[in-house]
Amino acid sequence: MTLTMQLREGVLFHDLHEESPIPDEFNGGLISGDEFVCEDAVATYERYRWPPVWEVGMSAEAAMLTHLDSLTCPDGPRGHTFVMGFNAPLGKTMGTLTAGRPATIQDKDWIAWANDFGEWTAKSFGRTEIPANFYSMHGTGPFAVQEINLSVFNTFDANPNYFREGLPLLDRYKNVVIKDIGTRFTALATGKIHYMGEGSWSMTPGQAQQAIRDFPDRIVINNQLNHWARTITFGSEFPWTDVRVRKAVHLGLDRDEWLEFYRIPGYDGMKLAHTMAPGTFYAPTEEEIRTWPGYRQPKDEDIAEANRLMDEVFGVGERPTVQCMAVTTNQADIDSCLFVMDNLGKNLDMTVTSNFMETSASNDIRLTGNFDMSISSSTSSTTGDADDGLMKYLPEMWTGNTPYYTAQWEALPEELTTELESKIREQSRMQDPIKRQALVREIDLKILNEVDMYVVTGWSLIFPGWRVELMGWRGYDLYSYTKYLMHERMWLSD
Repeated sequence: MTLTMQLREGVLFHDLHEESPIPDEFNGGLISGDEFVCEDAVATYERYRWPPVWEVGMSAEAAMLTHLDSLTCPDGPRGHTFVMGFNAPLGKTMGTLTAGRPATIQDKDWIAWANDFGEWTAKSFGRTEIPANFYSMHGTGPFAVQEINLSVFNTFDANPNYFREGLPLLDRYKNVVIKDIGTRFTALATGKIHYMGEGSWSMTPGQAQQAIRDFPDRIVINNQLNHWARTITFGSEFPWTDVRVRKAVHLGLDRDEWLEFYRIPGYDGMKLAHTMAPGTFYAPTEEEIRTWPGYRQPKDEDIAEANRLMDEVFGVGERPTVQCMAVTTNQADIDSCLFVMDNLGKNLDMTVTSNFMETSASNDIRLTGNFDMSISSSTSSTTGDADDGLMKYLPEMWTGNTPYYTAQWEALPEELTTELESKIREQSRMQDPIKRQALVREIDLKILNEVDMYVVTGWSLIFPGWRVELMGWRGYDLYSYTKYLMHERMWLSD
């Protein structure tokens, strides 16, 4: 119920970059070189837990920290003792505090400036354009941003005041933006870059196989579980508000074909999954999930039921013509759309066409809910906790920017949504892990059989790769967050 932390002394915020939009006469001068103290931790978590109106919708941290009641500094605002008080003990608490945005502490005066920005623009500073937004140029980490060019590269220089002595090992590193996946791989193979990929930007299975075969002396392959799954979300209009149609899509997909497509000798590129990252404590085993509707083999029973549901909604033999939306720079999402188009055509006699577009256009359409099916990495797990998957079904998590979830949830029977919301909150507060595991399984099966608000085609096992000259780097499961541990330790042997 109470978490007391002793903050490390002598941790200094970066000097603000000369192009930072924070003027010295306001409070920029109070940020450069300021020490990280209790008042900064308080201001940061106040922003997450009780965000101003222009910050609402930026992320789900406010919903994940609803049990946070108080933030205090027993030794005073400039002291190093920080106390968080909670109204309930949750198993997810430590994971929430150490992964994603809550792990990023900002200076109190920077937050004051960001709030002032919101007051006169009614817009979150984090939603403005780079390079006008030097949001990343503020922090205490091993590197400080020197230049941001969203479509070309970002340059980071070593922080001379980093609190860990002797680190970072590199003087500078540069993130180069190469949107074409083939060009990225060629750049890695020829030594133009040292590292390629995380998540959807890692190698395709075919590229990984080529690297293993043709470049074993140049490229290191590190296959691991990503923290993202390939997920179909449905639009906010009929027929997607009808659970029978969503369920038919789920039943009609032959996941084994998808798993086989992403498999290379010795390595899997996808795993079966439902709401939670496979292999984690609260997730079902592969053997168990293969007994569930939509995942079992052979597919005859599932396909027959899927067609029965479609006939019930549209009439015998009648099928809607729909589009599958994905981002052009994300090969995994495009591949998943192609798989869905093929499977639904083959198993449900549905005509599904592709609608591939740039990220900004896709995001704009998703915000309106005016689409049929969109495939992206919208199911994730930061720590492997059950809340990662189940909290997604609570309305407070939708933060106003997912009208498709709202429309689908409201179309379900009220007694079902009320029961699920209650059980999801109950499992989050359950302290006995074995009892919680049983409750999570009950919820998971209820979602599978009665809700199908979104459909996971598979959980990604990714293929990030790097040059043999890049030393000190290692990948871990749930990679998109754990990779940040590597930045301060990497070095080049050449």
